[in-house]
Amino acid sequence: MDNITIFVVFSSAFELEKEQRRMIKKKEGFEGQKMIVLPHSIVHMLEKDPITAPIHITDIGYYPEARYHFRERKNGCKQYILIFCTEGKGWFKLGDRIYNVSPDNYFILPPDVHHSYGADDNVPWSIFWIHFKGSSAIHFSNKLNVINQIHPVKFGTTDDRIQLFEEIYQTLDNGYSIDNLQYASMCLWHFLSSFFFVNHFKHYLYEKKHDIINQTIDYFKKNISRNLLLKEISGHLGLSASHFSNIFRNKTGYAPIEYFSRLKIQRACQYLDLTDLRVKEISSLLGYDDPYYFSRVFNKIMGDSPRNYKKKKKG
Repeated sequence: MDNITIFVVFSSAFELEKEQRRMIKKKEGFEGQKMIVLPHSIVHMLEKDPITAPIHITDIGYYPEARYHFRERKNGCKQYILIFCTEGKGWFKLGDRIYNVSPDNYFILPPDVHHSYGADDNVPWSIFWIHFKGSSAIHFSNKLNVINQIHPVKFGTTDDRIQLFEEIYQTLDNGYSIDNLQYASMCLWHFLSSFFFVNHFKHYLYEKKHDIINQTIDYFKKNISRNLLLKEISGHLGLSASHFSNIFRNKTGYAPIEYFSRLKIQRACQYLDLTDLRVKEISSLLGYDDPYYFSRVFNKIMGDSPRNYKKKKKG
């Protein structure tokens, strides 16, 4: 059998496997998965901010033991996609070339290029992934030059890198304050550099100090199903409502109740992405008695209805 015949047989088998993966649907995704998709309005703000414009996150997530995970984008994606495999196996395809992915491998997919990727059927991968963009993003892709590589690069120091990923994720999970967004973007520089400058990657990750803002956000998240009043929140912290409101707005750029609403919608997105809960059930879990009002708040913050948001493919 000549080389041309071998390629045709292999390609046909690969296309058949792709079609089989399309037929498999998982109602609840992957157990233990997590994901954050930033609203278009926030991404637009990141594009304009001089600190975040060079490089910033649009989507971030983790898929453990992602059996039957498969994505194909015929027109590519508008962002660069970094995928870091920590366990199991997978693959990705660019053009006519297929690359195998093993533990401690990573790769970056360039924007606007037809690609596909997925987990191995027998030993599915666990992956951390980030969609990022910005005026400097192209330099990271050029440095990796993944399109011309048969195998992604291997490296160690996995635990520290995952801790840094968690730092970024938890910062965004605490809401889209100006400080959080800028901090996450600056951490992204560190995260990406840990792949490209392995020998220089330091093992210093500092714990965040607990201040009044962190205490407030923790209180918000523990009471996400309630309708909190400003007086109740400030009283919990031992401050007057006006003084607390001024401190919070100066630090985050949002009034406390508005920030709380955005955290609720962020949690709603996670319910929509990771569960089969209906809109009415999600609104009730988040303390909205009227699902129509919940939908209006969701649309105002996310720029889309809950139902349309749920239909979009992420990751």
